[in-house]
Amino acid sequence: MTRWLVLSALTAGCAPDTAPPPVAQPHIVLISLDTTRADRLGSYGYTKARTETLDKLARDGRRFEHAYSPAPLTIPAHISLFTGLYPPNHGVRGNGDGVMREDHHTLMRELKTMGYRTAASVSAFVTTRKWGFHHGFDAFFDAVPDTQNAWRGERPASQVIDDALGWVQESGFDTPLFVWTHLYDPHHPLQAPEPYATELSDRPYDAELAYVDDQVERLVKQFEGQPTLFIVVGDHGEGLGDHGELGHGMYVYDSTQRVPMFISGPGITPEVVESPVSLVDVLPTVLTHLGQPVPAGIDGHSAPHSAPIYMEAFMLEDRMGLAPHIGLIKDGKKLIDLPRPELYALNQDPGELDNVAASQSSETIKLKKALSDLGYPGRSDSSSMDLDPEVAAQLEALGYVTQAEAHDPDKTLPDPKDHRDLIRWTQRSERLLQAKKYGEADILLAKLLEQYPDLIRPATRRITALSQLGRGDEAIALAAEARARHPDDGNVAAIFAGLLAKAGRWNEAAELYREAADKLPWASHLKLRGVMSAAKIADNDTGALLEAEQYLRSDPDNAVLSGFVGLHYLRKRRVAEAMPLLSKGATADQPMLMVNFHLGAKAHQDKRLEDAERHLRAELQHHPANVMAARLLKDVLVTNDDWQGMISLASRVLEAGPSAEWSRIKAQGMFNLKQFAACRRVLDRAMTQHPDNPPLMLLDANTLKKEGKDQESLARFQQAQALWEQKKGR
Repeated sequence: MTRWLVLSALTAGCAPDTAPPPVAQPHIVLISLDTTRADRLGSYGYTKARTETLDKLARDGRRFEHAYSPAPLTIPAHISLFTGLYPPNHGVRGNGDGVMREDHHTLMRELKTMGYRTAASVSAFVTTRKWGFHHGFDAFFDAVPDTQNAWRGERPASQVIDDALGWVQESGFDTPLFVWTHLYDPHHPLQAPEPYATELSDRPYDAELAYVDDQVERLVKQFEGQPTLFIVVGDHGEGLGDHGELGHGMYVYDSTQRVPMFISGPGITPEVVESPVSLVDVLPTVLTHLGQPVPAGIDGHSAPHSAPIYMEAFMLEDRMGLAPHIGLIKDGKKLIDLPRPELYALNQDPGELDNVAASQSSETIKLKKALSDLGYPGRSDSSSMDLDPEVAAQLEALGYVTQAEAHDPDKTLPDPKDHRDLIRWTQRSERLLQAKKYGEADILLAKLLEQYPDLIRPATRRITALSQLGRGDEAIALAAEARARHPDDGNVAAIFAGLLAKAGRWNEAAELYREAADKLPWASHLKLRGVMSAAKIADNDTGALLEAEQYLRSDPDNAVLSGFVGLHYLRKRRVAEAMPLLSKGATADQPMLMVNFHLGAKAHQDKRLEDAERHLRAELQHHPANVMAARLLKDVLVTNDDWQGMISLASRVLEAGPSAEWSRIKAQGMFNLKQFAACRRVLDRAMTQHPDNPPLMLLDANTLKKEGKDQESLARFQQAQALWEQKKGR
């Protein structure tokens, strides 16, 4: 059934014959800008901004002057955006705590029930389907590239918009569309593409926003002439040094909590709304605008409203054992509930520089009561949701889940204002590690550990720095000390085990991995590492396989472990048992070396060329140095007469360095496509690098003949033949 949205101009005062016609359900485009401060857009008063497209949407629509994120981290903020629930009620209090549950009422689910087709295109690991964000979408584009640290995985706004535009063009406008694009570019590290990086070299954050704005313009133009509701929000801001915070996640000051939020399109009267709102208000505001009922039990309200605004940040507690920032905004005042509370009059003190909690004690008491009345639990009282085992393993390995500092829940945590050096040095050391400045990071972390010897995170970060500096013995000694201080921490045990494995101390590594796996039963990769360490012990191949089989019986869906056992079965010629396990192993986020190769080789043997190509390409995607896979893929491409594919494959292999074999393969593909000029360029370069290679000479002879140089062709052929005979004679 078609529903109709009536423009706000259609009022009782309009004559029937002059009233504008009703507008069918508008298309809806939601743009979430990662790490974007409101005060860095032109529409919010920043005179240096180059955000013309975003500013026009804000100017033409309803702009919320004081919009707030409930948490300064991407995953909980986006879950709040889609569900209308504050983090204590959806249960995800930090990145890595859990996923958006499938049973939540969400904006995309509500729109689907109204007949919308839905699609999302996202740009970072933190908004991929691993966190449940795909629920309710017909299409979900999240091809974020694999990186050594998945949390750094992102793709540029241009690729995100490309996927969104492709889906829109394919779908057409006959059915109402809902499109969500998540743009991660303003997140650290700030590396805008050209020409933005050069033009705004002194303002890298602004450069990223200028680039994002131009990409948003492409999306807006796609919907020109179509009734479209544009919703633009920031998920959280960025400290940029305000209040001593370089990034985000620790505090709930406006620098990280005040975000852009505006809605533009059919039925929206241009205006600026001064009353505070939250990301949890987006769901009810949109549904109300569409004339739909708002789900019961959510925290958000249709904006504007007068309800208090809640926000929280637990990074100080998790990483440093300090009191977390819990905030509430009401009646123009912001309370940050700490052992020594902070109160700011936002209208008079937008920079939150003057803490008036002591001079306005009655107001402080009133807001503390309002916060208490909400009844939200602290982080230690809130249980996180179950994670996919592979996701949980990845998080644990990266230190996002298990490195929360232990403390007595009945004891008041220290006020962060009393530990500014700890906070400053921690941030600085993290930035140094990200920049791979391990020597500087080590000096700072050593200083941190002198003052705070019982903190886990500085210890594990210094272990990383020492290991990267090649000071393995010192790293092992520090890991042993950290384990003695924190004997129940599985992550410390896992890090220690990794160092021992790197040093070839396989017996100790295997034992420690088993200990870590017992402490972190969801971290299935630790079992695998223990098994792989055990396999390195002399004459213990059978014992390692038995251990792996035992683990696999208790965890049959473990893709990586399946691949490990499958490879061992293959070596023992148990092919029928190996192949199903290898197939499961290929579904892992990072399949083991040779898993996809053997699947491709079997498919090639069975003449299933399409399957062979798929598996071999997957092998090279995850293990680009696997020359065996590249050679077999070349054979498949030759069988299919896919010369262009052969050229592309050879070009990729040659990126690793010069090779006579792969230069010839590349030139042969060009020869077969009659691209003789291109073939000549490749051959000339290759012949300079490899002057005595007979296969290259033979191809050169054939190319010379195609070029009409018969005498030179014959001479090159004879030269190749003589060199071949000479090499055979050796």
